[in-house]
Amino acid sequence: MPFELKLPDVGEGIAEGEVVRWLVAEGAAVKEDDLLVEILTDKANIELPSPVTGIFLKILAQAGQVVKVGEPIALIEPAAGQAAARHAVTPSDRPTPASREAMEPGHGSPSGKAAGAGGEVLATPVVRKLAKDLGVELGNVPGTGPGGRIIEEDVRRAGGAKAPAGAPAESPSEERVPFKGRRRMIARKMVAAKTRVPHALLVDEADVSGLLAERAKLREIGEREGVRITILPLIMKAVAGALQRHPALNASLDEDREEIVLKKNIDIGMAVDAEDGLVVPVVRTADA
Repeated sequence: MPFELKLPDVGEGIAEGEVVRWLVAEGAAVKEDDLLVEILTDKANIELPSPVTGIFLKILAQAGQVVKVGEPIALIEPAAGQAAARHAVTPSDRPTPASREAMEPGHGSPSGKAAGAGGEVLATPVVRKLAKDLGVELGNVPGTGPGGRIIEEDVRRAGGAKAPAGAPAESPSEERVPFKGRRRMIARKMVAAKTRVPHALLVDEADVSGLLAERAKLREIGEREGVRITILPLIMKAVAGALQRHPALNASLDEDREEIVLKKNIDIGMAVDAEDGLVVPVVRTADA
């Protein structure tokens, strides 16, 4: 019987992912842990390995398609003697602390509702806003997402709302381009940042003559090594030092649990203009 490869729960509140590209073709022989597909999520690009050795039979989710966590994306025929059920959990499926808490005894809801620690419902801020707009009480909604989490479909079902309508008719005066991939993720992140993060502007002046002199020395070294040195890494280092002195600024808000999360690591994102749009690679432990 074919084994269903499903989009795993990678934790951190991710409920869906977009298939970027398949790394194998239908009919190919695959081994356990061979990389099969690249998935784009709200957090990062991930590559899913094969949980079994066998024949890659069929692709169920094409490149560019958005799938929910737990939905099958491909079929694999396991090799003789392999028990597919034994491989039902892939390395990417292993629960993170947050998702594991929701699935452990004592944290789930016997009624099937998405109850977290202290009876709090498990739902992302987007789902909570949708519930508020539709007048739905989340405490009365059975969650069908990972670990009993409430997803958008659960709220729409409870509120009697229909999913968004299909694409409108084409017009000769306009061209429609699919809104997907990295551009789609960037837009969602920008909207979330605008609505959830307080925006403030502080203008000040500082004498950075010494910093510019240091960059000039580094540029000479960079030219010999074929590396272009800009002032940005020096600014990031200064920001890292400031965050060490003021740890309250290196924090995030967990709205679901109503907690302020103070980060022990100093990771700084750096905006980069790439061919397919703006990307923000994260420099880990920038204070090292």
